[in-house]
Amino acid sequence: MSYGEPVHPIERLRYLARLEPSRVDVIAAEAADTLLACAADPAELVVACRRLLDRHPAAGPLWWVASSALTSADPHATLMAVMRTLDDDPTPLFVDAELAVNPDAVVVTAWSFGTDGVYSAPPEVADAEEAFAAGEAVVVAGGVARGLPGPVWRAAVARVERLASRRPALLDWACVTTVVGPEGLFTPAEAVAAASCPVAPELLGGRRS
Repeated sequence: MSYGEPVHPIERLRYLARLEPSRVDVIAAEAADTLLACAADPAELVVACRRLLDRHPAAGPLWWVASSALTSADPHATLMAVMRTLDDDPTPLFVDAELAVNPDAVVVTAWSFGTDGVYSAPPEVADAEEAFAAGEAVVVAGGVARGLPGPVWRAAVARVERLASRRPALLDWACVTTVVGPEGLFTPAEAVAAASCPVAPELLGGRRS
């Protein structure tokens, strides 16, 4: 989206709602930039975050952006910081290094993950399940903020289940060999335990906007 001219936040929210849900990095970065416009208004910030998550509930980095803003004493500074973190994500480098060691591994790009498994695009999940059944390694690319702690994960699952279309598929952890994230390689259990998204109570209930 071009920002050569000022764009009303509502128009940017509509633009974000239409984005392909697999583009979780873009969704999160664009959302952080959009939320800057309402960072000084707590009520408006909550409404905007809820609307975004209703449209893209499986986007782990979006939960992290929204939750970080809502639990911060300085949402504007926090949103600027999360944009830098998203932009500097080293996960692709670690994925490349893992594939250099294990070139036959099947890679699944996580939209988010939690106790139940990994949300990703249905074709990727199907390929991973087939690879697991054939005895091949399955590597989950879990970039910045893909992991969600229990309360946030449950809220994400509840929203995903309400989606009428563009729903992700859930890959069971039993099919996963390794999770690659911005800090390197983890087992699935380690990756779930390391999830550090803040918990914003305003985002954990049902749809309110």
